[in-house]
Amino acid sequence: MTTKYFYLLFLLFCTSVCTSQIKENSFAEIRRNYEKLYTDDESALPFVRIYIKKAKNEKNYRHWVQGYRDGVQFSKNVPDKMKFADSTITVAILSKEKDLIANAYLGKGIVYYFNFKKFQPALIAYLKALEFAEETKDEYLKNKIVYHIGVVKSYLGFYEPAAEHFLKCIAFFEKEMSEITEPITHFNNKKAYLNSLHQLTIVYRNMEQRKQSDSLIKKGLYVIGTSQDFRLEKAYFYKCRGIAEYQKENYNSALFYLDKALPVMLQRDDFAWASVIFFYKGNILWNTDQKEKAIRNFENIDTIFVKRHFIWPELRPVYEKLIMHAEEKDNIQKERYYTRQLLNVDAFLKKDFAYLSSKIYKGYDRKQELQEKKQWQTIKFTGLGFVTFLGVMASVLVVLLVLHRRKKKEILQKYMILQEKWENQQIPLQTEKTPSQRSSLPEDVVRVLTAKLSAFESNEGFRKIGLTVEILAKRFGTNSNYLSVFIYDTKGLYFKPYLMHLRINYIIRKLNEDENYLKLKITVLAKEAGFLYRQNFSDAFLEITGMRPIDYVKQKKLEAGLKKADEDQD
Repeated sequence: MTTKYFYLLFLLFCTSVCTSQIKENSFAEIRRNYEKLYTDDESALPFVRIYIKKAKNEKNYRHWVQGYRDGVQFSKNVPDKMKFADSTITVAILSKEKDLIANAYLGKGIVYYFNFKKFQPALIAYLKALEFAEETKDEYLKNKIVYHIGVVKSYLGFYEPAAEHFLKCIAFFEKEMSEITEPITHFNNKKAYLNSLHQLTIVYRNMEQRKQSDSLIKKGLYVIGTSQDFRLEKAYFYKCRGIAEYQKENYNSALFYLDKALPVMLQRDDFAWASVIFFYKGNILWNTDQKEKAIRNFENIDTIFVKRHFIWPELRPVYEKLIMHAEEKDNIQKERYYTRQLLNVDAFLKKDFAYLSSKIYKGYDRKQELQEKKQWQTIKFTGLGFVTFLGVMASVLVVLLVLHRRKKKEILQKYMILQEKWENQQIPLQTEKTPSQRSSLPEDVVRVLTAKLSAFESNEGFRKIGLTVEILAKRFGTNSNYLSVFIYDTKGLYFKPYLMHLRINYIIRKLNEDENYLKLKITVLAKEAGFLYRQNFSDAFLEITGMRPIDYVKQKKLEAGLKKADEDQD
């Protein structure tokens, strides 16, 4: 016992001496003890704490922030990462240096994105970082923020604008990578370059530009080569290669690459991309009549959704297969469970997409749009003749582009407002006029008409084409004047707009509750609602909702993760 006690004291003494010696070292010398370690290697943390303590004692805010950023990188425990990220922001704000503050918010956003896959708080942090980064000259920082906002757009299905983000980042990081040889900076640029390539690969795949996607996969793997410094990035490209082989129905090759990628994803706790690998492995097994093995992969996706409360939109069909399998096995308990889970997935995606789409527009796209407009307003055109003509044409094209983008953003905003009303059960839509509490008609007439009008709405009688107030009054056994007055008194609308509201509300409900309605042509939707002519339906939809039905259906398809089918819309 005495020997053990003596040994413990000796160990503490040696640690104290070692620590005091390190404290006398420079910041660079302290970081050399851990800077080449892999992310999440907690053996770095004792040195990180010494680094932080030294910076704190000297009130060296730049190194202090760097120390906390190192804490984020090397902590394996996710709550510890978030504590370090919060401390980074606190110290950065004390420094009053814009680039430090921007980096701190970006770091917290990355923790939310990578470790939690919580896009909403991640986006808030990114936009906060952008606010401070705009006041700096740090182009590396600005491009990192652009990259992460591109990731959010890709998640939402806004693939073309996301591609613009990633192409911009690739060009910047590739240039920096070729020009800067200092090891740490070169490594950071190369990592950012590879991540941008990976995200653009995903975007091209979703845009069905498979040749471009395949080319980027080869390029990414070539750039990494045999280096052990980019194991996670290599796994991402293996994952993409596996999916590409799956799409070509080369199932053995697909499984080979997916199996190479999965262990690295699991080791780094990248549960989001691991779930994608489970999805494609499950589909391969399902397509090759190995359903029990497929189901185990699909169940892993549900486990991730339950534990992490996250799922990619493309993985939604998993639940339909799980329900189908439970039906085949006559397992009512599992069938009910997966049905409830499918509803939970839909609710999660709808809520996430509604918030992020609105926030992206207000917090980023709107600012970019105003900056573009301002830049064009400051351009001074010179020259005569042909040069002037070209300048005018360029201006016209830019204005048209801005107007087109603005129109798209306005449609998205109107859609978000409409969906918010739907989610808050504020459908049916109402006019600004508040209906009277009591009708001016005799009580016995009101009582009869109340019952009959309620039955008319419940039985969807409003869908009858050619319906007029006279026809309905005759059906109710009353006169058209009484019916008109009653509807106006109780609904706040005259008969025709009342009918239009019922019909449009009906179609909105169907489009939200039954995906089959999203596949119907606008002409068919019009007749479903009770309109004889498509144009009348479109005009009524616009008047009530502020947008055309074709635009609403497009947004709804995008939200539902369905392929665009403009040709199906006549």
